Amino acid sequence: MGWGSAGKAFFGSFQVSSKMQFNVTMRCSTVPLRYTGQLLSRGFVVLLRKSIPQSRNLKAAAELNVKYMTIENTYFYYERTRKQQAKVAVANMFFLPFVLWLFLQLIPESEPVYKDFLRSVNYIILVVEFVLLSVAVWLLTHPAKFYIKLTKSEFSSVHPTFKEWTFSVNPQEIIEIEHSTDREALSSYISVKMNNGSLFLLSPNFAYNRKKLYEALRVVNPNIKTPKHTWLFSYKP
Repeated sequence: MGWGSAGKAFFGSFQVSSKMQFNVTMRCSTVPLRYTGQLLSRGFVVLLRKSIPQSRNLKAAAELNVKYMTIENTYFYYERTRKQQAKVAVANMFFLPFVLWLFLQLIPESEPVYKDFLRSVNYIILVVEFVLLSVAVWLLTHPAKFYIKLTKSEFSSVHPTFKEWTFSVNPQEIIEIEHSTDREALSSYISVKMNNGSLFLLSPNFAYNRKKLYEALRVVNPNIKTPKHTWLFSYKP
C-alpha cells in the first residue's frame, strides 16, 4: 500500500471519528437541555399554581353552588324595592294633573263654582305634587326592599319599615294562615299560626300573589290550612 492510499485511509478514519465524536457531543448536550427545560416548565407550573388564590376559588365555587341550590329550592319569591315605589310616585305626579283636568271638563265654565273649584285645584296640585316629590326623593335616598321567600325549610318576610311584619320560620311548623279585619282599627291582618302557639304577621299591603303563595305553602307542607278566598278578610268576632 503506497503513501497515497495510507493517507486517504488515515484521513477517512479521522473524519469518521470526528463525526462520531460530534454526534455524541450533540446527544450529550441535548439531554441536559431537555432535562433543564422540563425542570423550568415544572417550576413555572408550581409558581403559577401558588400565585392563584385557591381558597378564593373554592370559596367562590361554594358560594355559587349555594346560590344555585337556593334558587333551585325556592318555591315562592316576591320583592318590591323602594326604587320601584319611587317610580310609582313620580308616575302619579304626571297622572294627577291630567285626572283633575278631566274632572274640570265636567263643570261648565259658566257655573259660579267653576272658578272656586279651579282655584282649589291649583292648591291641591301644588301640595300633592310636593308631597309626592318628597316621597320619591326619600325612597331613592333610603334604598331598601320588601320581600317574601319560601323554601322547603324557611318561610321568611322582611319589611324595611315595620318590624312586626318581619319574621323567619320553618314552614313545616306552620298550621294555618288566617285572614282577619279589626273593626276598631280598620286594619286587615294575615296571621301565620305556628304549632307552638306563636303567631307572626305577614304584610297585606303589597301586590304579591297570595293565591300562588298559599299554593306553594301547601306544596311545602300539605298540612297547612289556608284561606279559601285570598281576597276576603273576615271581621274578628
